[in-house]
Amino acid sequence: IHDIVEIFKEEVKRQGIDFNLIKKLNEMPVLETLKYQLNHLDTLGVLEETAEELSEVLREVWNDLSLEDKKYYMKHIKGVHGQLTGPFPKMTAEKIVELIEAGQLTYVSGVEDIHYDDEFVIQSEDGEYSADVMVSAVGPNLSGKNLADKNNASPLVKTLIEKGVLEVDELGGIKITYPEFSVISEAGVLERMKLYGNLVSTTH
Repeated sequence: IHDIVEIFKEEVKRQGIDFNLIKKLNEMPVLETLKYQLNHLDTLGVLEETAEELSEVLREVWNDLSLEDKKYYMKHIKGVHGQLTGPFPKMTAEKIVELIEAGQLTYVSGVEDIHYDDEFVIQSEDGEYSADVMVSAVGPNLSGKNLADKNNASPLVKTLIEKGVLEVDELGGIKITYPEFSVISEAGVLERMKLYGNLVSTTH
């Protein structure tokens, strides 16, 4: 995995982009990040295309990487890689900037609790916020064993795991083959049973 990351860094450098820009973007406040991206669309486009090429490489070699390599990717690389390969439309970024600057939109991280009392009351690490409309942008819980627990997995998925039709790997995802996306069950590979999406995010 370290070799793959180094090649990615070299490619970014070859395209005339300072690799540290990725880290800087990740550390900037949301509004500052969006404004930078809107003002540097060419640079961002190159980064996104290069990150997509990294995705292609990882898809090919993922099942052959060691568990240590996979854990390293999940802990140190996945977050930033996911940001670069999941862009949203320019008009959306412009609208978000407009709403933040008008005081109509607040971005809250570190959310600890949410309850509703005529309006949404959001408790976070930095304090309490209230809002008429709330949008959750945290994504599904895909951490380790939580993938198949009662708070996360559907009854169907839990039953299939219990019966050995689906197998959970060490990082919490359901085991599949690539590029066929066939399920790997306790009995072996089920060629005609395919699985896609978040459930295979740690195995593909």
